[in-house]
Amino acid sequence: MDELTLLKGLRSDQPALSAEAEAAARARLLAGTAASRPKPHRRFRRPVFALVAATAAATTAVLAVNAAGDGPLRNYSSPVMAIEKEEGKWHVEIKDAYADPEEFSRAFAKMGLDIDLRIVPVSPRGERRVTRVMLQEGAEGVPEGGAHSFSINDCPVNRPECPLSMTITGDALAGGWQVWLGREARPGEPYADSMPGCCREPLPGVRLIGRSVRDVTALLRERELKTAFLLGEFQPDGSGSSYGADPSWRPSGGRKVTGAWSSSSDTVTLLVSPRPGDPDPVPGTDPSGG
Repeated sequence: MDELTLLKGLRSDQPALSAEAEAAARARLLAGTAASRPKPHRRFRRPVFALVAATAAATTAVLAVNAAGDGPLRNYSSPVMAIEKEEGKWHVEIKDAYADPEEFSRAFAKMGLDIDLRIVPVSPRGERRVTRVMLQEGAEGVPEGGAHSFSINDCPVNRPECPLSMTITGDALAGGWQVWLGREARPGEPYADSMPGCCREPLPGVRLIGRSVRDVTALLRERELKTAFLLGEFQPDGSGSSYGADPSWRPSGGRKVTGAWSSSSDTVTLLVSPRPGDPDPVPGTDPSGG
């Protein structure tokens, strides 16, 4: 029923109202009707920025502290690595040894260090060791009279398994260094510290150097080990060079093995001296054989 019909019903059994009185009655009736209507439902939208920020903080888990204001950080931590500076030393803990090396470089840069860290697969003797330190191309290195040190921290006795960790001291800040840090190689993964040479037997108690290729390959086959070959010559002091031929190439069985070393957990590389008619080096092969 609308307001006008209601007014007419009221007027049917009451004396006629003046125009002013009718207008006042109409106004009172409309005001009461509006007040009795249900209020429309209001939808509230929750702000999402707080939730997004909290989620980002939980997933990145990065801690960066710079007590001195602008400049290199004093502490840095991420899911990949953590670095802490203390009295001229930088304590480094590798949380993800398989991360992109660029992640390590960016972390060092935040601490004011120019270090290209490579976590490389190595033989058991090279695990948790710095296997190589070299200056990056164009780097000036340590100032005259200075020194640097990249040392590995062993696992505590009560923690046989712990993250790779390293301490950097001296004038490493001045360098542009590339550092190789050894991790356990996966089965069959080539060793980054596999170095050619002579006079080092790869299998304890088994003599390979000086024997024929035929005998050595048979011994390795019995031990379920693969064989690879390099051509080259080395002196007892370790000087010399080598190169790789096509992997399918095999020397004749009567040639002598002049060097041998483990190049992965399931492969032993054998060195033989070059002869006329041997294949040329494979393009792109490291001439040192390393």
